[in-house]
Order: sequence, then C-alpha cells, then structure tokens
Amino acid sequence: MPYLIVRREGQELTRRELKRPVTVGRGDDVDLQVQDRLVSRKHCRFEPIGRGWEVVDLGSHNGTLIDGQRVQHHVLQNGQIIEIGDTHLTFMDEPFQSNRPASPQEAVLRARLENEVESSADDTIGLSGRNLPQPKLEKAGRKPRRGNPNGIPAAFARPKPRPILPNPSSPSDPEPSSGPGLFARLLKKQRPERPGM
Repeated sequence: MPYLIVRREGQELTRRELKRPVTVGRGDDVDLQVQDRLVSRKHCRFEPIGRGWEVVDLGSHNGTLIDGQRVQHHVLQNGQIIEIGDTHLTFMDEPFQSNRPASPQEAVLRARLENEVESSADDTIGLSGRNLPQPKLEKAGRKPRRGNPNGIPAAFARPKPRPILPNPSSPSDPEPSSGPGLFARLLKKQRPERPGM
C-alpha cells in the first residue's frame, strides 16, 4: 500500500497509509490533520486513479505545490514531495513501512505512549477487554469488612470526638467536670507551675 510521510522543518511527524481517499487539512473533519496555520481547513485530497494516486487541491488559499509549482491535479510518482504551507508530504508508492525510532530508548518510550493512549481510549468506551474494577456491594444486614459503615476509607473519615471523663483515680474530685473549672484544670495540667512564681 502506498503511504505519506508527513514532515515539518525537516522532522518526521507521522506516516499515513493510503488505503482509501484521504483529505488533508487543518480542520477537525479531515482524515489527516496537520497543525500548520498556512494550511487550509480542507487543503488537498489524495485519491486513487487507475493504478496510481493523484493529489487534488481543494481550493486552498496558499495552494498545493509540487517541485515549487502550484497544481490543481497531479498524478504522483514514488518519492515526490507535496508542499502545503510549511508541511511537506512525501508520497511513497511502495509497501507501508512504519517509521523507525532513532534510538532504542525512543522506541520504548513510543511503545509505552501508544499503549497508554490505546488503553485509555479503550477504557473510556469500555472496549479494552480487561476486567475493570467494579464497586463492591455489601449484602443487606452485613457490616462492611473494613473502613467505617458509610463506606468512607479510614484515611478520610473524620475521627469520632472523645468524651472527656473525670479522673478515675479521684472519684470525689471537688473540681467541676465541665465549664470554666474544667478549662482551668486542663490548662493547669498543660502548664505546670514553675518554682518561684
């Protein structure tokens, strides 16, 4: 299958296999979106004709250039470069070859990124085939296994207030167990008296 190599400023951005007609542009409703402000929303279209492919300009403002010449229709040859704005599309009329990374580290990073993107997209619509964690429902009449009964994890649950009990060592404590006397007693426990005051 023929394919396109998309480059900008000498750096390869992507490759796109030509299995059917492909519309190229800056808009959201195209087959191959190019982030280039000099490219029209629907800039050009690659179409099969006979045994080959042609590029058709879709009335773009800055035009579609081949060998520096603006074209409306052009039958493509292997290795020919199509210029749209600052982006160069190289037409390859040979079996599709994915772009090889320059280093093994880049290959690993690219593979991880592709896996993350695919799995997050699949999980969003529920097509990943993996068993997603399901909320556990408790049977009626049973207490939850752990955490508090509201289902809030212990780390986020508000602690229960502790009641202030009178000192068990002196049940006949004349000091009050509430009010201003209690506050004074607690304050006295926290700040021991210093000698000489």
